[in-house]
Amino acid sequence: MWERVRLVGLVVLIVLAVLLVLQNLSSVSLTLLVVEVPVPLPLLLLVVFGVGFAVGWFAQWRRRKS
Repeated sequence: MWERVRLVGLVVLIVLAVLLVLQNLSSVSLTLLVVEVPVPLPLLLLVVFGVGFAVGWFAQWRRRKS
């Protein structure tokens, strides 16, 4: 049962993330130290979501390992 709840929650989060990306198709300027780089906002959002997913997965993997 909990696996189904997790799956539904994951699908809802993915749909919300896709909607957020599709609603923000403009380009933004990203400042890295002293360099300013124009970046499409959807790409930046996907990178941030991906990093968040990887950190969460790694934290869960590490907790299960100990």
